[in-house]
Amino acid sequence: MIKFNTRSAALAAVSAFAITAGFAGAATAQSATSTLRGTVSDGQAAGTGTVTATEVATGYVTRGRIGENGQYVIPGLRPGTFRIQVTTSDGRTTEDTVTLALGQVGTLDLDLTSTGDAATNVGEIVVVGRRTFNVRTSEVGTSVSQQQINNLPQINRNFLNFAALAPGVRVTEGDTERTITAGGQPSSAINVFIDGQNQKSLINDGGIAGQDDSRGNPFPQAAVQEFRVLTQNFKAEYEQASSAIITSVTRSGTNDLSGDMFVTYQDSSWIAQNVFSKARGEERPQLDRLQYGGSVGGPIIEDTLHYFLSYERKEETRGSSVFLRRTEYTPLFEDQLGTFEGPFEQDLSGQRYVSYRDASATTPGFQFRYDQSDGIFNAGGGTNNQDLTQESLTFKNDLTFNDIEAFGLHTVKMGVKYSIQTLSVFKQFNRNPQFTYDVDARPEVVGSNAIPTVVSLNLPVDATSVDNNVLGLYIQDDWQITDKLEVNMGLRWDYEDNAVNNDWRTPDDI
Repeated sequence: MIKFNTRSAALAAVSAFAITAGFAGAATAQSATSTLRGTVSDGQAAGTGTVTATEVATGYVTRGRIGENGQYVIPGLRPGTFRIQVTTSDGRTTEDTVTLALGQVGTLDLDLTSTGDAATNVGEIVVVGRRTFNVRTSEVGTSVSQQQINNLPQINRNFLNFAALAPGVRVTEGDTERTITAGGQPSSAINVFIDGQNQKSLINDGGIAGQDDSRGNPFPQAAVQEFRVLTQNFKAEYEQASSAIITSVTRSGTNDLSGDMFVTYQDSSWIAQNVFSKARGEERPQLDRLQYGGSVGGPIIEDTLHYFLSYERKEETRGSSVFLRRTEYTPLFEDQLGTFEGPFEQDLSGQRYVSYRDASATTPGFQFRYDQSDGIFNAGGGTNNQDLTQESLTFKNDLTFNDIEAFGLHTVKMGVKYSIQTLSVFKQFNRNPQFTYDVDARPEVVGSNAIPTVVSLNLPVDATSVDNNVLGLYIQDDWQITDKLEVNMGLRWDYEDNAVNNDWRTPDDI
């Protein structure tokens, strides 16, 4: 699998288009799949044969082998509903239907002496039931379904907000950014995967690319099928995290044409005014939100080729108030006081299997600020003007061996990753002049509200571009010793040759 990935630490827009094709044995991201296993028997081990899993919605087919002891394992399944068909080497068949959630390791035992569903006829009532056992591994995780994503309320359609459903995970949303933390560690300790693609912020704090100093969302909510939050003991296939992993899978087109549309609007008048600004006699601060979009998916070639497209737009205008706590000086600065608009716009397009992302943004300084005591006032624009971009070209290959028998059944996964990264940083801190006024001093000696006593302006710093190469290797073994005992073992090694910009030195003029 080859992935071309461009990410920005201050996400403004994402555009992409994708078509997905499915066939037997298709390569799938390891971290965005589920596993089905079990035993085929007729009172004893049924012998060798094949197990076929057909996704009901798309017709995609995945095959597994029945071992000599009747056991089978089918890894790499997308979460969804599957029709399971068994054919033994002597020609006997049976079938059943099962639904798997993201990351689930489900056990479905099949009996060749039955017809699949266990049905009991009680008069005119027919009760049909089939239980799928969920094997519990060492991972501690919480799954968030598409029903929860679609039906639980939230204000800004950021699918990561639902991660708060997991114990120990905290989502914090401020006026200009939002963060996710877990296990008492900072947000930089979290990593997010979308269809197995790493979304780690490599430059700035925030853990996730595009979430630092941004009011935007990392991915359209309509394009997310479901996701899982792993808070402890996640496996070696995951990388660059120490507190929690959020792994998600995107929606895919099916054999049925379907779509949806939405519009969300929030007016400033629907929000309570801050009691302090109300006491100062100010108008209600502006906060208008408009979000709209939709999605559509369907077949190109039934059971073979499908498409899925989604688009979401967010427009937000937030007012920022500039005021003086010492109102007697208001006439001196009244042309610089009041409420100023801070607009934000974002376009998001989602797709099945993210292959290319391109985004860049500048965080400008646009607000005045005042700190005053004893007639000393400081004024000036924002100080955090920055433009951060990270680009990566990643080669990744994962292998799964699911029929190794040695003192039990082993499912062995291994993989290698090589990533060529270019990290660009352009920060202009305090490049907006800062003015200091001493309005209580004699104007003819020191200054006045028109002539500052001090003007500070930082020296410019050239943009920095860093090349970093990343090599990662892992191997893990899910060893099913008996039907009641399983051991999960894994080892991962990662190396970066220039993660901290080894050759950089402070410029002489600074």
